[in-house]
Amino acid sequence: MTSTAPPQIHRTEVDGVPVYWADIPGRLEAHLYFRVGVRDESFATTGITHLIEHLAFSRLPAIRHEHNGQVELGLTTFSATGRPEAVAGTLKDLCGSLGAIAAGDVAPELLATELRVLEAEGSLAVPPHLAEALTRRYGLRGLGLAGADPVFAERLTRGEVAEFAARFFTRGNAALVLSGPPPEGLRLPLPEGAPVGWETTPTAPRALPAEYVSGGDGLVLSFSLPGDGSSLVGAVAVLGTVLGDRVRATLRRGRGLVYDLDFGCVAVSPEQALAVVTCELKPANGVVVAREILSTLRDLRDRGVTADELADVLAAFEEAGDDPQLPLWEARDEALRRIGAAFQPPHDRLLAAIGSVTARDMEQLLADLEWSLLVGLPEESIPEGEDTDGVLYPRPAHRPADVGPGTEYRRGIAGAVAMGVPRDARLSIGEGGLRMTGGGTVHAFGWDDIAGVAWEAAAKEGAARRSCTVIGRDGFVVTLVSGWFRGGDRALAAIADRVPARLQYTETGDARRES
Repeated sequence: MTSTAPPQIHRTEVDGVPVYWADIPGRLEAHLYFRVGVRDESFATTGITHLIEHLAFSRLPAIRHEHNGQVELGLTTFSATGRPEAVAGTLKDLCGSLGAIAAGDVAPELLATELRVLEAEGSLAVPPHLAEALTRRYGLRGLGLAGADPVFAERLTRGEVAEFAARFFTRGNAALVLSGPPPEGLRLPLPEGAPVGWETTPTAPRALPAEYVSGGDGLVLSFSLPGDGSSLVGAVAVLGTVLGDRVRATLRRGRGLVYDLDFGCVAVSPEQALAVVTCELKPANGVVVAREILSTLRDLRDRGVTADELADVLAAFEEAGDDPQLPLWEARDEALRRIGAAFQPPHDRLLAAIGSVTARDMEQLLADLEWSLLVGLPEESIPEGEDTDGVLYPRPAHRPADVGPGTEYRRGIAGAVAMGVPRDARLSIGEGGLRMTGGGTVHAFGWDDIAGVAWEAAAKEGAARRSCTVIGRDGFVVTLVSGWFRGGDRALAAIADRVPARLQYTETGDARRES
């Protein structure tokens, strides 16, 4: 049956799963989408979506045609290309495999094997610079988990895997896109389930604008924009193109300071997006280039784009409409809108939105630039001897939680001679959480604010724990050494008692060791 989908896109339903297709010549392409990804995990279950993707394929007979699986921030895709009957068979087997996983039918040996495979693969859902920017902004929750190490992956149980699969890998949370009509006899036997919906990742409690020292050689700037579900979707397309054109003209061809610039958007919700600007450059030029890019963004906000620039953007998007694969991408976008994984409008509506962009639209688009800005500078761009408070903006600071009173542990003899332990160092452990003060700094985490505790490996079996790193959900950490404090062994033992064992590990490269 056909619905009101855009022209050249057909829609039907198979086993409760919406199916979209376009008539594209060649072998049949199939993309089975689920609205689930890294942002739906927790720090304790980081890597579980990728694990389920691996498990789903590992249970299948040998596949002789092209196939793949991919986990992104909020989307998981199973793809297959080949003869219609072969693709149909793979889709049926995949859905059956996912149903079995959701029912808890995973052999312990298979689970252990695929965990080792994941460790060997070691891939991130997004490029490292984006993962770092997201974690710096959101902490170890939601989108911020993109940069988290899966330190607890080897502790994932069959029960946790089954529960996660039963929630997310269901017919109510899936959509299928094909490059041709559904093959005869196509079946998609997924478990019952409801759409997941959309939960906005809260920004970690820190002041913006801010800057951080990036772990890479590039410059990264991120800031808030209205989402693709807003009336400013055309202005977003214009911003990305014009910003790139202006920067290349002035900073590459004009001054030779950069190699290239990339502009992308991460969907936070239908109403909100995160713009991420990445610039390839000589690391030492980071501060100068950041200032120039910010100047360009402010000019676009205050003056808009020229008529010629708008015409160039429109022409480029019109040319993209001639791509013979466009109907397939339109079908994909329609499917992703259906399951809440993307919000960009169809190509014809996007063209109309681009053509009507005004200076007022650009002003509204960039209205939150100043307060939402986070800049990642390469280390080589920080002037030698520069104040650690920041070059362009202050460095992000931990906002201590109100944990109330507790048992206080003062600095001990070992702390007095240790490097970096101030005279007024105090550690407090109470019902509300832990608090570390000293030298004018305060780290305080409620027990629910702690994402994990990493213990230093003991020198010998059975030795007391001497050091741990408390990892906050906001992405900040504090390292505690028992010898720094009088009664420090009791303090660290209290932390071990209050934080769930599932969230504690020993830093030996093997998170399976209970702490």
